[in-house]
Amino acid sequence: MIAPSITTGTLGAANDTLAVGGSGVDLIIVQTTGTWVGTITSEISLDGTNWFSNAMINSGQTSAATLATTWTSNCIMKTSSQLRVPFFRVKMTPYTSGTATVTIYGDRAVK
Repeated sequence: MIAPSITTGTLGAANDTLAVGGSGVDLIIVQTTGTWVGTITSEISLDGTNWFSNAMINSGQTSAATLATTWTSNCIMKTSSQLRVPFFRVKMTPYTSGTATVTIYGDRAVK
């Protein structure tokens, strides 16, 4: 069994990133807090170099069918299905002001 991982950091400039990776995870939950203006994008990668947008569910939405690759306010986002990708990150772009504090929780299901 692989223990869950929690990574916390801040995004306070254009193109700032916070990443987790190396072993692959099935479930990602991202919490964003703070006072900030910008857009945060969730991205996945197989090699840690080439990144692609990843759709997530905002926990505040009434419908689980509402997927988004970006968000612009404090919230909790979660993956919609099992990812099992080696690398995941969030990226601030564009950025206007403030600092977003981001916590990424990653867990791997027992297979």
